Amino acid sequence: MPVDGVRHGGWVVAMLAAALLAAAPAAIAAGPSPAASVLVPGFGLEPAGQVVAALAQPVRARGPGFTVTVTGVWAWQRDTYVDITVAGGSGDAAAYPDTANLVGADGRAYAHRGDAFGAGVKGATAQLWFAPLRRGASLHLTLVIPVDPAVRIPLRLVPVADLRSPASSGPWITVNGVTLAAIPYRVGTGRIVEVVVAGTPPGDPSGQVGLDGFRRPDLVERNGRVWALSLVTPFAGGVAQYAVPGGARLAGATVVVQGVAAQVVGPTRQVTLRLPASGAIAVDIPVVFGSAKATLTRVDRLDPTTVRVDTTGSGPVRLGGVTVSDGFAQRLAPDGALQWIELHVPRRATRVTLFLSLPDVAVTGPWRLPVGR
Repeated sequence: MPVDGVRHGGWVVAMLAAALLAAAPAAIAAGPSPAASVLVPGFGLEPAGQVVAALAQPVRARGPGFTVTVTGVWAWQRDTYVDITVAGGSGDAAAYPDTANLVGADGRAYAHRGDAFGAGVKGATAQLWFAPLRRGASLHLTLVIPVDPAVRIPLRLVPVADLRSPASSGPWITVNGVTLAAIPYRVGTGRIVEVVVAGTPPGDPSGQVGLDGFRRPDLVERNGRVWALSLVTPFAGGVAQYAVPGGARLAGATVVVQGVAAQVVGPTRQVTLRLPASGAIAVDIPVVFGSAKATLTRVDRLDPTTVRVDTTGSGPVRLGGVTVSDGFAQRLAPDGALQWIELHVPRRATRVTLFLSLPDVAVTGPWRLPVGR
């Protein structure tokens, strides 16, 4: 989901979030109903039936020249996921957090099955996945980062029955079909505030809402002080996080989210355009993916082999970036809506058929989220 407004590529327009999700093993789809879910720090809402145990709140530790925060641990029947961020330092500890090992209370390590990486707002982020917890094993684990000296981080997991329920953590605010909440967790003397998504994009129960879209949220204290965003996790079930020191006054604080991006699932759309020999012509061709709509309004032949197609959208749910056959660049408006697509075409072509797929959707707010209990 692009932030800088321009996307480049050919048949496949790569996105960081999509690449990481493709690299990860099959995970449970994000955005479940709050009624059947539990809150897993660092992951957001997850189906209660697919959580064996989890970390009840983030854990932070210091190493030689760096700080590592375990933002979440989610153990289920097939894997054990560990999300971490590393700030400061250099070398393996900061650049390659996949060197960490997960060790049980009996001293035996869990097999490392894979990892995915992202660039956090502050520092490196990683999601590591290990073998599932051994049957009957202790929920007391240790994450070991093999630097000199080694950093050992105790992780006290709790069973699913002891995790916070969404009902006890609200309020949950719904705007234009997307439901969000701001959840605080204590970490040492400070706190981490997470913005969590419930549900799926409007009109698409198979899609996924992301918080790494076109407008980053702001955490605002009652006195008007604004806290900078610390992290947006690009992994399945991702959350936005703020690291707030102990002196901050969160009573009356609000997280303001201006808009979110979503990935939706649906059949490929086919559009045939008549091409001018030169100059531009007006068109009026609607493109609809679920509740997201855009209209192709103008076809401009920039040179014999390059065509720009202008688009416009209206309403609270708009078409964002989309994968286009023969497309090599796109521009998004500040509100996340698609503005134009540029295409490669044969020199003497008078028509072109486009295949549009894998769309992003821009859902506008704002959401004003009181920081929960």
